[in-house]
Amino acid sequence: MNEVTRKIALLDLDAFFAAVEVLRDPSLKNKPFAVGGGGDRGVVATANYLARRFGVHSAMSGHRARQLCPQLIFVKPNFAEYKALSYQVREILAKYTPLVEPASIDEFYLDLTDNVAFKGSASLTVEAIRKEISRLGITGSAGISNQKMVAKIASDDNKPNGQKVVPPEQVFDYIAALPLKRIPGVGPKSQETLARYGLTHGHHIQTTNTSQLQQKLGEAAIVLASVPGEGKVSLVAAFSKKINEKKKLLAGKFIGEIAKICGGGGGGRPTLAQAGGRDPKRLAEALSTAKQRLMEKLQ
Repeated sequence: MNEVTRKIALLDLDAFFAAVEVLRDPSLKNKPFAVGGGGDRGVVATANYLARRFGVHSAMSGHRARQLCPQLIFVKPNFAEYKALSYQVREILAKYTPLVEPASIDEFYLDLTDNVAFKGSASLTVEAIRKEISRLGITGSAGISNQKMVAKIASDDNKPNGQKVVPPEQVFDYIAALPLKRIPGVGPKSQETLARYGLTHGHHIQTTNTSQLQQKLGEAAIVLASVPGEGKVSLVAAFSKKINEKKKLLAGKFIGEIAKICGGGGGGRPTLAQAGGRDPKRLAEALSTAKQRLMEKLQ
């Protein structure tokens, strides 16, 4: 029986809060501005692309942002407006697949494995979704692959208002060329530690023994898994937790369970669609059960 290739997309709404503010006040369109607080204790929630050219970015202090861009305008967040428009986006997504997993108010994972629109083309389907979203006055960028992590990384490749496809047969090489800072979960401290051993890119991780990585990182563990159909090893995720060796083992088993539910691919693992069928409620129950299992074991 042939294994079904998963089609997972990550849609990321471009500078979402800023885009909504331009809809509310079009005079902001050609000015550098940030959403958030501009005082000494204020924090940037997001910045439009003009402000980003000056180095302004989310989570930066308002004081630092003004230093980088003296003409920066600060706009008070309006979360009710953001939530309302995010809901409109979700209504559009639901027309194409019932398997939508919001990662945040402006990021959404889509399982398009069983999609029938455009003869099953995930790429054309995502283009159509992005076109519909643009009619709301905002834009979105997307990444498409056979696993969530790769889709998320790829969504940044052609920002803003673009998309990137990484076919299953290209995943290994795609990950190999990536700087580790682009891998979700590999934070600055882990990057610094890895760099001391000459590990700066995905291909370094792919050729390093898992136990050696754990020894070098201490509490930070790199979780590896086989690329579907390739028999090679690629970096799937990274995490850092203050847990003892027994709990690391249990966490590894939990990750395996989650992989079966939503990591999918290879070894006869069920896909996201198979785990929850076409019923989002069943999918949520499956994930909740796996989460509860981990919590009980780590207590």
